[in-house]
Amino acid sequence: MDWSYNITMSARSGFWVCETGRLDNGPHSVRVIASDLAGNSDSSVVLFFTVDAEPPELMILEPRGFGCQPSLSVPIRIEARDRLTEYPLS
Repeated sequence: MDWSYNITMSARSGFWVCETGRLDNGPHSVRVIASDLAGNSDSSVVLFFTVDAEPPELMILEPRGFGCQPSLSVPIRIEARDRLTEYPLS
């Protein structure tokens, strides 16, 4: 678990929400435990998720340079790389 806090959630637009603060890029997990005034409680399964707030790096591979093209059809080739690596969750 990333953190363990006793928080009160509020209902907004049909969902229960709370503010977590800013989460770092990478893998995270959360489990929700609910309890009522009578002392009854239940918990969810652990939910795993990844935060990826960094944009991918985009590179234009073709056309090279900014010259005149001899046809109406211009081939365009791009490559995108995401810096976030896959995190195996066990």
